Order: sequence, then C-alpha cells, then structure tokens
Amino acid sequence: MDPQGLSLAREVISFARENSPYHSHLYQSIQKDELDLKDVPITNPDDYWKFAKPDPANVTTGPFLEGKAYCINGPDDDPETVYVTKDENRELSKTRTTQLADVLGLEKGDRIANIMTTRDLSIGFWEMINLFNGMFAPVESSQLMISSEKSTESIIQEVRFFNANVLFAPLFEIIRLAEHLSKIKAALTAVKLILYLGNTVPKEFHSMWRAAFPNAKLFAPPYTKLDLGALGVPSPITQSGIIARDTNPEYTVCSSTILEIVTDGGDVITESGIKGNVVVTNLVRRLQPVIRYPIGETAEWVDYPARTFKYHGKAPPKVKLANTTLDWSLVSSIVSSAMDTDITGRFQCVLRHDEGKPKIIIRLAFPKIEAAGELRHRIEKALWSASRKYKLDRMSMAILSLRLEWVDKKGLVVDEIGEVRKIVDERPKSPEKRLLIRGGLEERKGSFDSITARLPSNLVARVRRIKDSASFTRP
Repeated sequence: MDPQGLSLAREVISFARENSPYHSHLYQSIQKDELDLKDVPITNPDDYWKFAKPDPANVTTGPFLEGKAYCINGPDDDPETVYVTKDENRELSKTRTTQLADVLGLEKGDRIANIMTTRDLSIGFWEMINLFNGMFAPVESSQLMISSEKSTESIIQEVRFFNANVLFAPLFEIIRLAEHLSKIKAALTAVKLILYLGNTVPKEFHSMWRAAFPNAKLFAPPYTKLDLGALGVPSPITQSGIIARDTNPEYTVCSSTILEIVTDGGDVITESGIKGNVVVTNLVRRLQPVIRYPIGETAEWVDYPARTFKYHGKAPPKVKLANTTLDWSLVSSIVSSAMDTDITGRFQCVLRHDEGKPKIIIRLAFPKIEAAGELRHRIEKALWSASRKYKLDRMSMAILSLRLEWVDKKGLVVDEIGEVRKIVDERPKSPEKRLLIRGGLEERKGSFDSITARLPSNLVARVRRIKDSASFTRP
C-alpha cells in the first residue's frame, strides 16, 4: 500500500472511531497511532446491518442533509440503504471519469459512436459512465447516438459516415457488428478503441474482433459500485497471440479505494493467481464510512505490487451456523454428487432451530426416494470430510443432524423475480440485544451506563437517543 493511501485510510479510521457509535466500539481495542490496516478488524456485514437497521445514526458520523441514498444488496440479498453526500458523490465521480479517461487514452476531438440508445432514449457516453452523478466529460469529444434497435447494416453505415474512432456498446452489440463485418469481409479500420458493457469475452470472439477492428483496443467497463465509485479501471484486452479460452478483464485499483483480497478466514492474499474475497476501504466516504468491508465478490491478483487484479464475479452465498461457514456451492456439489443428478433449480438449503440449536435441511424438489436415509448419510459424511469445523460442531452437538425435505417444485421458496433462493433462513430472530465489539457480537450484561462508558463524550448523546434500539442489551 502506498504511503498516501495508508495515511488517508488512517484518517478515515480515526474519523469513524471518533464519530460513529459502531466504529467506536469496533475499534476500541486497537491502537490509535501508526495503525496498519491489517490491524483493523474486517467488518462483518451481518453484524454491521443488524447494528444499522434500527437507526442509521448507529453507523453514520453525522446527519444526512444532502446527497443520495442508495438501495444496495446487503447480506442474503436483503435491501439496505447507504447514504452518500453530495460532495462525496462529486469526488467519486470525478475520480472515476478522470482515471478512466487516462486509461483509455481519449483525446480532444475523438468521435464516439454511442450504441447505447433505444429509440428516443438517448444517453451520452460520460452520462452513462457517470449515471446519477452528472459530472461533465473530462475530454472534449463529439458523440453520435445510434439506436441499438437499428439493423447492423445501418449501424455500420452510420459509424463510417461519422468517421467514429471510438465505439461504446454492450458486448453482444460489438459481437453482432463483428459477425456482420466478417460475413461481408469488411473492417472498421478507423476504430481505435472499444469500450463494451459486459464481463467475460468469449474465446470465439477474439479472431473475429481482430479481423473486424484491426486497430482497436478492447476495454471492459470500470469495476464500479454505485455507492463506492470505481474500484478498478480496466486494462486493455490483448489482440496478440491465440486466445484459447474465455477472457475475464483485468483492472488496476482506483486511487479512491484500498482493495484487499482475503481468504474466507480473513488472511490477506498477496500472491498472484489465488482467488479470494474482495474487501474494500473507501478513502472518500466519511458520512457512512466503508472500512475493510467485504462486498460479496471475488478476485485474484495478477500483479500485487502493481495493484492489478482479475475479477471473478459474485462470491457464492454462505451457509452460516454455529462456528461453521460453508459455501453454498460446496453443499450443492455434495448433494448433486450424492444424488448423481443435476439439481439446478431444484434444491435449497434451509436453516432452522430445533430446541435452541441450528440444523441444515436439504430441501429437494424431487419425488422422495426409497433410500432417503442412505442419501442423507452420504451427504452428512461428505460434509464431515469437506469441513473440519462442521465435523467439530456436529461432534459437539453445536449443530444438529442434517435432514432432508422432499417437496414439489412449488415448495421451493423463490425471490421477487421468481428465482429459487439458494438459502432460506427460517431461524427465529433472537430477542437478545447485543453490542458489536471487534467485528463480532459480544453480549453485554449490566447497565446502559456501562455500555456508554467507553464512548467518546460527543457520541454519548447520540447513543442515548437510540437506547431502545435492538443494537443494545437491555439492563
């Protein structure tokens, strides 16, 4: 980490500790001077949102007066609200546009063919990059708005007439253009740069792209989160050599962010080629600080000293009970293997309590088989082998024996858009009120005064206002 980034991170941590009840408790046991980021606990998203939900004042550093409130996906895809001030939005947007412009090498006078429009809905290149932020383009350029509903022949004709040297379009539109150019044995030689919306570039596209756009560099969109700004700016996808596999874009960490890749156990990864969880510290946001927060996605370092990484998509959801955390994908693989059939869309993990102890129910949308008991045993045995913590929790009876539940397709719980939920948590919400300490939930007995005793004086009044919220233990 560069010295400037570490200095800004220390400033964010210090400000959060002094002004946010959540961070004051979370950081009360760590040193204040010459702090290293690895000494700061990784935020537990479940705990964070349990603390934030009763009152945003629990996690913010002051009142929200102007700016934007964003609805994001929290743990288990539950909607959560984050608050970003007007100045923070402006700074995040400015950083994103200037760094992207530098990476793309855009110059004054570039002519951008924007194939992102539908009928009369026209949205500009920089407006799309800065959707909802309204920053001006850092490079003077002209744009041609082309409706994506036009025929391929018409789009190519307009690109040529406009003499466009930059294309901005969804990846499937670029592929459609390349296929047509290949068919008519033509090329758009004036195009020097393509910025596509999408992620993985299919291996079949590379040879087609080299023929259709022989002088163009291909860039993925910036790695961006609505409330965090750009986390990474893209590197060009090479045209050299033979590409034998699908290509994921590579990124360089953005200056407004400290991005870490960590193991499931929280250890920081610095080696190349090891996939882990993306953890973010935002150096701009102060109202609702983001410090070592796992964003639920995965990546691997390509070159750690150069801060370049490859994005791998969303992290698989976790099955969490007692001291055990299991990847849903691991459980799915075990169940599929035990049943010797494809269970896609016909399986979900259900978490329940029985006599105060958690257990996993494997809910299957299949007719019940005669050897159900043997199947349950095979799945249980495979989980014991795959997870030492699960084995220990089962042996100590911290987790009850796994059960199978057979239902028809309608018996599976689905989300708002009809997709089968991977994990259904049916455990009752505990009435026990808890207080967050060092990234975990530690029960606090005793009086309310004992809870506020360690808070800075400027926070005591705010905490007293939320005394009755679910974040604190009742006397």
